[in-house]
Amino acid sequence: MEKTISSDMTSEYEPDLPWNRLIQNPKNPEANQAGSERERPIAERLRVVISWPTIEESSRLSESGSTSAISLAYAKHCIADIINPQVAGISARNGKELMAVKAKGKRKAWQLAVNVGAYIFTQSFLSEDEEKN
Repeated sequence: MEKTISSDMTSEYEPDLPWNRLIQNPKNPEANQAGSERERPIAERLRVVISWPTIEESSRLSESGSTSAISLAYAKHCIADIINPQVAGISARNGKELMAVKAKGKRKAWQLAVNVGAYIFTQSFLSEDEEKN
């Protein structure tokens, strides 16, 4: 039986990835040169709903090994919902589905998982330090 996050505390996060902030033209790579990008409207950007882990759950997820493995573990277990996943070319709706993405969209799915997982990891430990002080 796989453990899930038990905390009721959630928040929304917008990953800071170039393909999420900027509209790119895949049919005309020359149009994607630096300085010629267009900002993607905020309402159209991919966002994730994070279910924040408790201190005990955070400790369990941090035992995954390498930094990348830890980030992926946090993403898998803490991403409760993905809003506008089509921006990344994926159909995943949560962390578990995101980790199962194969073929098309795998690179962006991996970038998203590492970005969000690292954010959750750092914010979780910042919160713990603030509670201790």
